[in-house]
Amino acid sequence: MSPIPGLSRVGLLGGGVIGGGWAARFVLNGIDVQLYDPDPEAP
Repeated sequence: MSPIPGLSRVGLLGGGVIGGGWAARFVLNGIDVQLYDPDPEAP
């Protein structure tokens, strides 16, 4: 993942397999993640 100047935080909608994968990728690259999953049964 190439760094994007000034990018320090992202918001993601959905924490399933794909959203969780993106969240992990961002976190591993030092970017804070705010995650929202609209599924009422999501942890």
